Amino acid sequence: MKKICLSLFFLTLFSQGFSQVQAQYYEFTTEALGLFEEEKYLQAARLYSKAFSLPEAPVADTDRYNAAACWSMAGRIDSAFVQLYKIAGNGDYEMLEYINGDTDLDNLRSDYRWDEVMSLLRTNKLRADIRLNRPLMAKLEKIYDDVLLYRNQYQEIRQQYGPQSDLLVAQLDLMREQDSIQLAEVTQILDKRGWLGKEIVGRKGNRAFFMVLQYADPEVQEKYLPMMREAVKAGEAYPADLAQLEDQLSIEKHGKQLYGTQIGYDAESGRYYIYPVEDPYRLNERRSAVGLNPMQDYLNLFGLVWNPQLYGPASEE
Repeated sequence: MKKICLSLFFLTLFSQGFSQVQAQYYEFTTEALGLFEEEKYLQAARLYSKAFSLPEAPVADTDRYNAAACWSMAGRIDSAFVQLYKIAGNGDYEMLEYINGDTDLDNLRSDYRWDEVMSLLRTNKLRADIRLNRPLMAKLEKIYDDVLLYRNQYQEIRQQYGPQSDLLVAQLDLMREQDSIQLAEVTQILDKRGWLGKEIVGRKGNRAFFMVLQYADPEVQEKYLPMMREAVKAGEAYPADLAQLEDQLSIEKHGKQLYGTQIGYDAESGRYYIYPVEDPYRLNERRSAVGLNPMQDYLNLFGLVWNPQLYGPASEE
């Protein structure tokens, strides 16, 4: 296992739901790395599985790679290959060198599946080399990382110094300044070249478009919403990301959301709450259509119970 892969996480200021999932995912994967270092391989592998099973979990291929190493060291060969095949099936090629040279995976090398996985990864790399725009990918990846960096710093300062600290105010000002710069860079690319897919700018570079737009003003979000819808249809953006952006705009315009992605937090009571939902009895149908887990699975993270009767007349059930 290479220590390349503590999954970045962020606490979304406008969508507490995603922040809770990200934080829990980060907690599980970080603990799993610690267990691996203690040579508790099976416990670590099972904790990775727990992280991957979180509703709307932001599973990274680097974490799948770590999980494969844990399963390998635990002697669970089949489970290790499940993760490696998923990495290859995601079109990944960046893990090729790590996987090929990692002694933690030596238990797998004599299995016929090893050559299959390596062949898939090499094919992925050849395809990527043909289409990738590496300078643009590097630019977008830095934007993606910076979005997370400034919000992680914000959360750390808030936890250490409190919500009223001067340091937090300064960090918020810096974050807003950076958001403005990043938005200008991203919209320039979108206006000139459209919503580029992962084949051209990589997965992280591709997702940088959404990462920046989710913090933009509603007018800007609405301008690029049709472009993102088309990108989802073309497989060049994530339906769950689009659902979040749709919900943000729907709440802004109509006071209700469609997919239930927006969870609020009441600082006075210390409780989470669900923003109003349009047509609540069909909410899970809409969530399923964009690849989201049932609403109750999502709300379990916040200790909330989904009751559509609170959002609409019983006759609609």
